[in-house]
Amino acid sequence: MKYKKGSNVFLVLPILMPLIIAIFIIGTIIIYSGVYIPNDTLDTLWKISLPDNIELIYEESTDPGFHGDRSALRIYKSDNIWSFINLEYGDSKEVESGVNDIIADIGIGSEYAPDFDKPYSWAIKKDGMDTLYIIQFLDDKRIYLAELIM
Repeated sequence: MKYKKGSNVFLVLPILMPLIIAIFIIGTIIIYSGVYIPNDTLDTLWKISLPDNIELIYEESTDPGFHGDRSALRIYKSDNIWSFINLEYGDSKEVESGVNDIIADIGIGSEYAPDFDKPYSWAIKKDGMDTLYIIQFLDDKRIYLAELIM
């Protein structure tokens, strides 16, 4: 069979199609595995740098959705009070409701839920539809970061 001069497309397609499919599959795996979404949004989204003397006790999050939406909870222990973030003192129904919704979304047990019966300080940071709840308990030196990324 003779090929005409402009029919090189038929020779290139069998080589090009598997390459396009491989790129699509690898891209999908990267997006759904969470590699595409920064795991530590504290620096990238919230512009918060954690002190060196802080210990991560617990971390859990939902799998990222199609648009990168997820919920996450991090619990830290630190001997120092966070002085670089302006925290409010006293109860906040908005914080308690938001954090409890995030914990329910992740599906973790009550052993990791903050005890809002104890005194705490708090802050809420928002960036568009994304929300970060910061809760600090002075009695057990725990800091909870509950994150809702939309």
